[in-house]
Amino acid sequence: VAAESGAQTIRRYRGNWYRYHQGCYRQIEDEDIERVVQASLGNSYHGLTSGKVASVSRMLRNRCAVMSTLESPAWLQTPDKTRAEYGWRPSDVLATRNRLIHLPSYIRGDEAATIPATIPTTPEFFAMSGVPVEFQPDAPEPTEWLKFLNGVFGGDAQSIRLLQQWFGYHLTADYRHHKIMLLLGAPRSGKGTTLRVLQRLLGPKSYAGISLASLAGAHGTEALVGKRAAVGGDIRIDPRDRDAVRSLQSILSISGGDEVEV
Repeated sequence: VAAESGAQTIRRYRGNWYRYHQGCYRQIEDEDIERVVQASLGNSYHGLTSGKVASVSRMLRNRCAVMSTLESPAWLQTPDKTRAEYGWRPSDVLATRNRLIHLPSYIRGDEAATIPATIPTTPEFFAMSGVPVEFQPDAPEPTEWLKFLNGVFGGDAQSIRLLQQWFGYHLTADYRHHKIMLLLGAPRSGKGTTLRVLQRLLGPKSYAGISLASLAGAHGTEALVGKRAAVGGDIRIDPRDRDAVRSLQSILSISGGDEVEV
């Protein structure tokens, strides 16, 4: 349950198991934990039984437990000097595969100053989602992407900047602006390509495709837990359809930061 550095990498949170991998925690099944326990005990113990595996698994639940009242993202231990002195709020931190980025500091340019804007990833940052890319501060300009956007928006710099801000909004766990984006346009006007780029940026674990029918189900919002983006490809609302109206109310509640029953 620990990495080579000694940091704990498996956690039990709100009835589910999570394993740290490439900057964030991913949910795993009980069977995965049993396999980890069995593989660990099998090298040291003879006469291994299912009872022993179950007993060790129960012990792990206590050892790996994270308080259910804790809201992700969060620091699991007392923040060290870097995070405490400079006010690193968890909602302002972006987890990548190799670095944790404090977005306000990075935007201000603090990386070149005495205050760091990034630190190596650590299991002590309890985040359910992160971007599946490595942080490269000297990455070249995305010329093909900018060329595509110029073609879609006819060189409208304001629209391109708005889309850039919207993509950036998805990189945070902060929903203070309470906004929903609508992409309007004719067929084959670039909407699908734009959404696929967003999906690749966030990764499949942080991106949920939704429909009004799915949201209207008994546990329709369960698929949105831990996601940074919920996207409906083609949503049409009939005011006479009660399920559609109820789904729209759920969407508005989520964007408004209200508590939503899963």
